[in-house]
Amino acid sequence: MMLLPMKKMNTKNKIINFLVAGVIGCVLEYVVSWFGETFMHVKWWDYSNYFLNINGRVCLYFGIFWGLLGLLLLEIINPRVDSLIDKIKVRSSRRRQNTVVILTNLFLILDCAATIVATDLYQTRVIHDNGIEVKQKEYYEQHYENVYGDARTKNIIETMWGNEFMIKTFPNLKIVNSSGDTIYLNSFYPEIQNYYIKLFDVETSNLIDAK
Repeated sequence: MMLLPMKKMNTKNKIINFLVAGVIGCVLEYVVSWFGETFMHVKWWDYSNYFLNINGRVCLYFGIFWGLLGLLLLEIINPRVDSLIDKIKVRSSRRRQNTVVILTNLFLILDCAATIVATDLYQTRVIHDNGIEVKQKEYYEQHYENVYGDARTKNIIETMWGNEFMIKTFPNLKIVNSSGDTIYLNSFYPEIQNYYIKLFDVETSNLIDAK
């Protein structure tokens, strides 16, 4: 999505490409963050204490990274991918190519849907199990009863998307409690360690730890 407008512009000016990539990346990041907070009541990230941020969803710091990523994709990675695709086109039929494209898109759609469902169920479970007071408390309690009330369904969910899997896959998921405090969901399970070490982590003034 980032590359399409950049390729259509067809400019060799690195500064323009950098700026366009930065703007596109920030817009996408803002939309995804807004969607998560509005419909799933979850914070995937919070840039409130970063310089020149907009509602804590985007900031200059990561906008620069989006710009650099755009240049990397446009000038180094994409030409190689295009070359590989051209070779595949010569060696395979149009029908096979279309099949691969359709299957790839279906996989991406299913992956996005599974991610949304998994984070929603994980957040609901953590709020219920730890008695977290949130503004949408009644919704989460009812949601928990509807989903986890059936033992078989509960077992399937915890097998596929248990706490360890979710923490290691989404270590920075946060929620805002009824007092306005931002809480890391993984802080309720200190025995589960993340896969990576945080190199950059700016704490917000109202970020609290459940431990």
